[in-house]
Amino acid sequence: MKLIIKFKFNLFIVLVTSVNLFPVFALERITPTTPAINPLPSDSSNDENSIAKEETTQKSKPKVKFFPYVTSVVTCTVVGTPVALVRHTVDEIKQGEVDLVGKYNNIIFKIIATGISTPYGLLSGFMQSPFWGIRNSVKYSKDTPFSKEAMGLGKL
Repeated sequence: MKLIIKFKFNLFIVLVTSVNLFPVFALERITPTTPAINPLPSDSSNDENSIAKEETTQKSKPKVKFFPYVTSVVTCTVVGTPVALVRHTVDEIKQGEVDLVGKYNNIIFKIIATGISTPYGLLSGFMQSPFWGIRNSVKYSKDTPFSKEAMGLGKL
């Protein structure tokens, strides 16, 4: 009996850890890559405009500083996960109300629909919040550490 409980607990820990680390594993899918721009050669290579264009195309992205990035990711994950929990729970409840009531504007229908969609919205918010909290902090901390978007306070 203890072996079964221990196995279930270990399985639970593996599932929770894998769900929370999913955005880190899928980081390449989250951040879009920009294709390299190869300018066409111009006829007049001594022109000042062509020299300026070559200098701007040779500039690379600035390196991400390790310490501010890591501290921003950790801080924004801690702050952003509860923010994502509240935002996605409210959005799921509102969407459930719209799906159940439809075009009717009856207050009784809306109250009943809100009561029905609240448990689903809470469950969905709790399941989505670790993903969105980590995703936002990893994605938006590169350019602007500790920003509103990194903490999940920007636009959805």
